Amino acid sequence: MVSVPRLYNKFYDVMQQKIHEVTGGKRKLIDRAVNTKLANLAAKAETTHKLYDCLVFNKFKAVLGGRVRLMVTGSAPISKDVLSFLKIAFCCPILEGYG
Repeated sequence: MVSVPRLYNKFYDVMQQKIHEVTGGKRKLIDRAVNTKLANLAAKAETTHKLYDCLVFNKFKAVLGGRVRLMVTGSAPISKDVLSFLKIAFCCPILEGYG
């Protein structure tokens, strides 16, 4: 998938909004899943986690059809926080470049 940062920022904003609407035990699970996957991304550059992908992130992947293997962005800078979150949410690398 190739797109501009504006679209990826829109994905991020909608996903964050949906996460903040969840309460209780589901919210704790999502927070733990996000924190665990972000830590794994920083430490080992891994974008997948067997348990959390099945419980939480497959729902995010399904929004894009569930078959995205690589995302590419360009034309403008994009926030590292947005990139990291989208990498773990869609379980795929995101390549960036702008000129």
